[in-house]
Amino acid sequence: MRRHRGRNTQKSRGGLMNKCSFRRIGIVMNPAAGGWLAEKWKDRIAELLAPAEVIIRLTEGPGQGGALAGELLSQCDLIIAAGGDGTLNEVIGAMPENSNLGLIPFGTANVVAAEFGIPSNNPEAACSIIRNGIAKPVDIGVVNSRPFIMSIGIGPDAEICREVSGTFKRHLGKGAFAIKTLAYLISKTPTPHLVTLPDGREIQSFFTIGLNTSRYAGPRQIVREARVDDGKFDLVIFRKWLPMNIIMSIAGFIILKKPLTANRNIHHISTEGFILSNIDKDYSINGKTIPYQVDGEVAGTLPATVKMQCSWINLIH
Repeated sequence: MRRHRGRNTQKSRGGLMNKCSFRRIGIVMNPAAGGWLAEKWKDRIAELLAPAEVIIRLTEGPGQGGALAGELLSQCDLIIAAGGDGTLNEVIGAMPENSNLGLIPFGTANVVAAEFGIPSNNPEAACSIIRNGIAKPVDIGVVNSRPFIMSIGIGPDAEICREVSGTFKRHLGKGAFAIKTLAYLISKTPTPHLVTLPDGREIQSFFTIGLNTSRYAGPRQIVREARVDDGKFDLVIFRKWLPMNIIMSIAGFIILKKPLTANRNIHHISTEGFILSNIDKDYSINGKTIPYQVDGEVAGTLPATVKMQCSWINLIH
């Protein structure tokens, strides 16, 4: 990953940064995000960020955000991801160390925006934060050289992400994942995998979530102590696959705000990195694979090595 010295900031591990001002701002925007709300606000956003010069690049489909961010980095001292969590993940992939990142969140989940108190689908408020906010270094995760900022999921959620089409997601939003999750719990059993920790411990898991943020797939915190600047992942490991037990835990989490980790079959571990692998060494040879997703997008299949890049970017909030 590239290294870059951002302007108008002084890096301080775990501490607040000086208030920032930027001369030229580059925006990578998904115009379709938020039911095309992003496109409607395109010109107004440029006005709201004055007197900075604003360059806006629109994505035309999935996978383009990183390339557009890379082009803007040579011209701008701040890059803004305007869209959903998918757009943010693409932009993160292009950001070198100590570069500056802002958010104008549109879309269905906006986990990172919720983590930092940035209002979703409210570009006036988001632009005010960018103009008046501060920059703070945050960590990013890397799996097999692919960066992510929120989380990595291994097993059911990756399979569900693969099944949820763009059309289905646009029409139902968060409900699309809720419907698919319930159907999965009722009808399927995931293939177990192995989680290996830096101290050599090996844990069999049916479903593993590696969190950089305290939130996962929505605005509610599932591990309240998780922080994006502590240099660690918070692993949530489902060691047994008990569908009704899991459904009851999810219901308790949503209705009673009871932590998922209160379930004795769900384990919570903090770690600086981990390795994911197939338990059956011949599993992939037989034409089957275990997928993983990062930040809500399917990213690959096991095996995978997951590491933390501490204080990699400066996020304005």
